[in-house]
Amino acid sequence: MLLTGKYINKLDQKNRMFVPAKFRDALGSEFILTVSENKKCIQCYSLEEFEKKFADVENRIGDMLGEDDILMDLFSETYNVTIDNQGRISIPAEQRESVGLSENALVIGMGRHVEIWNEDNFAAFREKSRENVRKVKNVDSLVREANIEKRKREADSLKNAD
Repeated sequence: MLLTGKYINKLDQKNRMFVPAKFRDALGSEFILTVSENKKCIQCYSLEEFEKKFADVENRIGDMLGEDDILMDLFSETYNVTIDNQGRISIPAEQRESVGLSENALVIGMGRHVEIWNEDNFAAFREKSRENVRKVKNVDSLVREANIEKRKREADSLKNAD
């Protein structure tokens, strides 16, 4: 099941957050919270998906120098959480502070995992992301146009060669 959609949830006074039922079903009653490596958000993985992610990290780092540093970075900000009877999780203070969560949390389905964002951080990241998408689309469009022009020139030169 692909995780999709966007929800805004409040953190209560004990820093608990309601996990949307759709996400609870996919993540399971116990899952992993980890701070993203390259985005200012918390990523939520089912235990199975996190094991896949960890295996991928292990394969990439192999026996390289600094392996322990990479693993320390990954696991030091990673926590197992359990959903309570009301469908809430407690988000560790270290993670909340790291991504700037205070009152509201934006919860987003990302296919195989879920992300928890500070709304302002998400808005800034999304704008930057959309700008990158526009650049890629512009480059793709330019490449397509250049290929069409190249094919026209090649066709014209074949006609003229006859």
